[in-house]
Amino acid sequence: MDLFTVQQVSELTGISVETLNQWRSQEKGPPYLKIEGRLVRYRKADLVEYFAACRVSASDRKDLLVPVPNRRKKDQGICKNNQ
Repeated sequence: MDLFTVQQVSELTGISVETLNQWRSQEKGPPYLKIEGRLVRYRKADLVEYFAACRVSASDRKDLLVPVPNRRKKDQGICKNNQ
């Protein structure tokens, strides 16, 4: 089983350690394991599945074709299926 630390996930994704910590406390973001009550680890398969669900193509985002001022929600850096 491929396991990654919070620091490793941060380095791989560009998402800060602080953001990953906040997401866990808010029950957002990719699934994780908590080992012996305190060690946080992410499974590679869970990360791949989570970020695949975050994929957006231009054809999926019709709002990108015609800009509408003040319509865009604040970007929280998480997938819409986990908000």
